[in-house]
Amino acid sequence: MKRTGITVEVDAAAEYYLDHELSPRWRGRMCHLRENFVLFELPFIGEPAMVRQLVFQMQTQGYRPVLAHPERYTFWHNDLTKIQKFPRTGVCSSS
Repeated sequence: MKRTGITVEVDAAAEYYLDHELSPRWRGRMCHLRENFVLFELPFIGEPAMVRQLVFQMQTQGYRPVLAHPERYTFWHNDLTKIQKFPRTGVCSSS
């Protein structure tokens, strides 16, 4: 912004819904944050059986998955060990 003398850098990114339809998308180009960070969210109803497999596939394509809003997933509220495993597999959290 020239008028105030403040330099602002703007980037575009997206939050992807992690489901079986996402897999074909990352074979092309995904909109990601710097350093190939890809923000993804899960269904709120229940933990998807394929979540770890899809995360691994993203990683093999060079993306760095970031789980959006982990506090929203009530299916993990009574068993935090499942969510605590994500950082060990290279998944970041947005919270």
